[in-house]
Amino acid sequence: MNNTKFVSSIRAIIALFSLFLLVGLGLIGCGGAGAGSTASLEGGKPAGPDPVGYWSFDELATLVQNGPVAMTLRYGVGYDRRDFIVTFRATRTSEDDTKLGLFKAVNTLVNYGKSGATLIYQNKVAFGVRQGFDGHNFEGGAASQFWQEADEFVGGRAPRQPERSPSTEPLRLFVPSQALAAGQSWLARSPKGNSIQLVAQPEGQPAGNGRGGGGGVENVSGLTYTGHWSNNTFFLAHTTARHDSGLIIATSHGITGRGAANLPVELAYGFSLDDGSHWGYPSGEFFGTLVFDGRYCTLIDQRAEPVVTRSTASLTMNGQTEVRNHFVARDGGTYEEGFANFMELYFSTGNLFKWKTNVGGTATVRWTAQVEGGEVEVFEETLEADNLMLACQDWAGMVTYDFFSMNEGSTLVRSELEITLND
Repeated sequence: MNNTKFVSSIRAIIALFSLFLLVGLGLIGCGGAGAGSTASLEGGKPAGPDPVGYWSFDELATLVQNGPVAMTLRYGVGYDRRDFIVTFRATRTSEDDTKLGLFKAVNTLVNYGKSGATLIYQNKVAFGVRQGFDGHNFEGGAASQFWQEADEFVGGRAPRQPERSPSTEPLRLFVPSQALAAGQSWLARSPKGNSIQLVAQPEGQPAGNGRGGGGGVENVSGLTYTGHWSNNTFFLAHTTARHDSGLIIATSHGITGRGAANLPVELAYGFSLDDGSHWGYPSGEFFGTLVFDGRYCTLIDQRAEPVVTRSTASLTMNGQTEVRNHFVARDGGTYEEGFANFMELYFSTGNLFKWKTNVGGTATVRWTAQVEGGEVEVFEETLEADNLMLACQDWAGMVTYDFFSMNEGSTLVRSELEITLND
């Protein structure tokens, strides 16, 4: 395949993925901050007891008529949860009937990445952080709306594809720092290149947080978590409250608003930068699955096992083999799965080669897939090149895209990339 076709393939992938992620995302949703900001672990107070129940929007609108009201803002700091004081100042209803409260931060800043942080009044959930403006002023979505949406989901009445209002604000994705330049290069070639900003993930990986998985996390309000489309593509947000059914209410807005979802979720180490934007990186301990992506919230089920495709990449040189293990969530259909798989192969190739340059060899991509209405089949492509590092990343992306384009409706069972360098 020639370079023109490859660039066209990448543009198509980016355009699809941009649309998939941008629909319904709030300003404060997933993100970090620009270069030059320093990290901080703010003070606040250790989190109090988890809230029980929620306030109706009408009750809150009546409450604030008598002047600003002090409320507790709770979000993750490190692996813990901390409480900060904010003032609740007014309510409004948006054009799409979203019930909102206006807040002013007193002893902390609120910016990108604090979506879903819990706003508590008299030990009941009032709002969840939804949209920030200047670090000091922000809006929260009414608990009564996301509680109603959770009730509908539990009762089987939630629409599979809810109505949503597309966001025009930038989406910030956390990706490994070594992929930042590559990501910016892809976006420069994309028609939607100004709609997404790739932000480097902090280096390093924390030790296990010891909080356990399954149903072991009792106090959930304010926990920082990551929801994963794949190893390297994930969003950061906070849990808001535990619903009566045991499901965890998170985000305080939809991510894509697509309804039924299947995204692995794990707790994350959270910290803020000096502009109030919140960062985090995964702990490596999964504790549930994001099962619903609605209009007002997302829902996490700690009892559900995510369905993922296993993806491995290996490099053999001088008889020694190095392996990278990955996963891709089987969540948004073949095109989204194809893009996430492409990213995994791209990142894996860069990590495996490291500083190996001008080395020839062969690379083989192999997919095991269940084609709709058919049997399990194996598809394979092989590349041979004198400078495999330069050739392999683009080639892996190209053949991955072609595979998913030609096999729409197939379910990927396993993805493998095998690289063998000449001795």
